[in-house]
Amino acid sequence: MPNLKAATKKSIYEANVSKLDAMGQPFGDFVADKSLTIIEGVLGDFVERVHDNINKEKGMVTTGRINDITIQAEDGGVTVRANKWLLYQDRGVNGSGNHLYDTPHAYTDKMPPVNVFKQWIKDKNIRLVDNHKYKGDNSPFQHLTEEQKIDKAAWGMAKNVFKNGFKPRNIYSKEIPQLVKDLEEQVAGFCLQAISQAMDVKPSAQRTIVKE
Repeated sequence: MPNLKAATKKSIYEANVSKLDAMGQPFGDFVADKSLTIIEGVLGDFVERVHDNINKEKGMVTTGRINDITIQAEDGGVTVRANKWLLYQDRGVNGSGNHLYDTPHAYTDKMPPVNVFKQWIKDKNIRLVDNHKYKGDNSPFQHLTEEQKIDKAAWGMAKNVFKNGFKPRNIYSKEIPQLVKDLEEQVAGFCLQAISQAMDVKPSAQRTIVKE
């Protein structure tokens, strides 16, 4: 996916340069270009706030793909495109054995991918040590290689999440009201009709209607 922040900075730069020729440009076109630049800035700020929320969360097991977010404003609406795990982490997911959270999502017959937990352990540089000194008996895994220990730890984490789920993180949806407010305040005449979420998530509300 394209980098929205980079695209936004480029658009702002190009808009500033174009001001040099504004005297020779129809006023209506100049205003339209300026409004587009403001909208891109507002959308970029929204993505940056979501990224900050993700980075502040501790213990959230994800891959880097959760940060792949792009949004576009057109025809009075806003479309958000992102990996489905952004919504899952935001809303939380109930486990197959325990339903602890108020969320439409739940594990049923398929465990989360073990590879995600393996990569997370490696990215966090988590050391898997034998703690028999504190636990009493020697660990049955003390003779395994580091890679084998990671495999077993990742499988155990995936199984635990499958059974118990994970709590809502509120990293995305809480920023939507601010996005709506910023668009309405910064762009005169912009009437936000709806926010569409282009994420392959089931069950979910794929379209959130924003009242005027």
